[in-house]
Amino acid sequence: YGDAWNTFGPVENWSKKNEILNDWCEKVGRDPSAIERTLCAGVEDIPNLDAFVEAGVQHVILMSSPPYDFSALEQILAIAEG
Repeated sequence: YGDAWNTFGPVENWSKKNEILNDWCEKVGRDPSAIERTLCAGVEDIPNLDAFVEAGVQHVILMSSPPYDFSALEQILAIAEG
């Protein structure tokens, strides 16, 4: 139960929320590394993905809405391929 945590926002907010989650894990005796950390990202977050990864993000969920701009996916693929 509760094996993943997903949130959004600037990396500073994500990091603070991540610390809160870690604190609660400690309080209830749960290993924080057992919870996958994800980011619900918008196109505006793409330039900051490295900072999110450094903060602990393991997976990115890219939000989009019409009209769809697939250039964001191309940017994500370029980052993933190194």
